[in-house]
Amino acid sequence: MKLKNAEIYNVKEPLAKLLTNVFPVKTSLALVRLAKKFDEQFAIIDEVRNGLIMKYGEAIPEKQGQFSVAIMVQRTDIDGNLGINDDGTPAMMLNPQYEKLNAELAELMDMETEIVFVPVTLPDTLEIDPATLMALEKFVKV
Repeated sequence: MKLKNAEIYNVKEPLAKLLTNVFPVKTSLALVRLAKKFDEQFAIIDEVRNGLIMKYGEAIPEKQGQFSVAIMVQRTDIDGNLGINDDGTPAMMLNPQYEKLNAELAELMDMETEIVFVPVTLPDTLEIDPATLMALEKFVKV
């Protein structure tokens, strides 16, 4: 089945939550196989995502190896002077690096990947919250 990277990325936590339950052996095995297929693709997507954050972000000095991209930055004029509003507060603007990051992340998450899997049949006795079930809808049957 062709899945968008966003679907793969967003299924990781709900699937991990589902895996904390106790199931019959066949269901457990099917869920583990499903999780492994998604883990491989998730790792690839996450690696590219982290690379984009490093490309557009700045290192966090107190957290070695971590980067972040500020959403807002203080406006500067042509001479590099920091902008100040009339009330004395910093004049802020949307960070151009954040906009570039968002555009590339959207492109990454919109790409499709082919994953071959068999939907896992869950027991009707399983109690699961609707939000988790909604995220797993394409991948499980009840």
